[in-house]
Amino acid sequence: MSALARLLQACLVAATGAFMLMLAASPIYWRFLNPKYAWLTLSAGGIIALLALAVLLDRSRTVRASEAAGLVVFLLLAGTAVTLPNPFYDVVPSGLSGEEYAEWTTPGFDGAAERATPAFDDAQETTDSKIVLDGVAFTKINVAELLTAEQDQRARAGDAFVVQGQVARTPELDAAGYIAVTRLFIVCCFADAAGVAYLVDVNDPQQFPPGSWVHAAGTLAPASGLPDKIPLSVPGALSAMAGDTFVLTGHRVALGPMPDIPFLFEVRYQEPYAY
Repeated sequence: MSALARLLQACLVAATGAFMLMLAASPIYWRFLNPKYAWLTLSAGGIIALLALAVLLDRSRTVRASEAAGLVVFLLLAGTAVTLPNPFYDVVPSGLSGEEYAEWTTPGFDGAAERATPAFDDAQETTDSKIVLDGVAFTKINVAELLTAEQDQRARAGDAFVVQGQVARTPELDAAGYIAVTRLFIVCCFADAAGVAYLVDVNDPQQFPPGSWVHAAGTLAPASGLPDKIPLSVPGALSAMAGDTFVLTGHRVALGPMPDIPFLFEVRYQEPYAY
């Protein structure tokens, strides 16, 4: 009986290690952890898988039912996490105020729906750090990096940038002629995720359905006409922030394709930015 119990526990330990190895090498790792930690998960999974042999060969050790039960629960939860639909990828985000909009459309993070037509297909030139539209060179930057540049006073009025993200709207922003371009920034995992947003001045916010993915190229201008307080909420984030010194005056704002990995995992302080 003890030999059978050791074999069962060894198989559970090996399965735990194998799951971690599979997750680290899979294209869905970013849905759970920052990709920069994939090497750590891979190493830990390999070590745990090797420990299964020690569990099997150690005859002096008494197998505890609670240990085996813990491994079973972990494997069940892990399997559920990677197989069930996740609302972060299958449901559009709420607006800044958390209000529901019945007319929302869902592009689908997991490719379930058709991708949008590529934005700015008439660009004169595109590099890793710049895109040229109508003779103007816009610096590619993500929302978190633009907020950081604003806070560090590296961004100035008149600077030309292009950002991308999901649209969020509120009645207050609609009245002021703004949309919010939002991203979810993850340092390690969803437990420390933060929402970031940048306001873009557009002629008609109604052109951009909440939840749609946009690419916004424009120049920085001093923020004016903003609500006294914006109830900022980005799904998946415990906290959220938006810039209030500048807004992006939309030179060109277009619906565009969602990147394969829509979340942000990196903030750079110089070009090329992690657009």
